[in-house]
Amino acid sequence: MSRVQLALNVDDLDTAIAFYSKLFG
Repeated sequence: MSRVQLALNVDDLDTAIAFYSKLFG
């Protein structure tokens, strides 16, 4: 599963934002 698909599958956008926030520092 790609990171993009993972983000799209997350119901809570805030969770996805926090995830990418950690990824990109």
